[in-house]
Amino acid sequence: MGKSRLADKFGETCPMINFTLGQAYFKCYPPVDVEVSSFLCKEMSEEIKEMICNSPKRGGKSSKFISENMAITTWNHTRAAAFLQACFEVCKLHQLSISLLRSVADADLCSSQ
Repeated sequence: MGKSRLADKFGETCPMINFTLGQAYFKCYPPVDVEVSSFLCKEMSEEIKEMICNSPKRGGKSSKFISENMAITTWNHTRAAAFLQACFEVCKLHQLSISLLRSVADADLCSSQ
C-alpha cells in the first residue's frame, strides 16, 4: 500500500491533516501543496530577527549565536502554530457546514411528512 493510500485509510479512523510538501516542479501524486510549502518555508525578515534577538533575556545577556538560534526557533514554531490553527479553523467550519446541512435535511424530511 502506498503512503497516500495508507494516510487515507488511517484518516478514516483518526483525524489527520495531510499536505504534500516539496518543490513546485516535483511531479508526484498527490501534487505538491505549493501554498503550504511557500508559507512554511518563508524566510524570516531581518526586522523580525532583530526584534526577537533584542527582546529581553531571562538570564541576562546571551551570545549572538544563541540569540539567532532562538529567533529561528521562535519564527518556525510561530509559523507552525499559526498554520495548525488555520487548519483547525477550516476543520471547524467544515464540521459546522456538515451539521448545518444535516439540520436542513432533517427539517426538509420533517416538513415533507
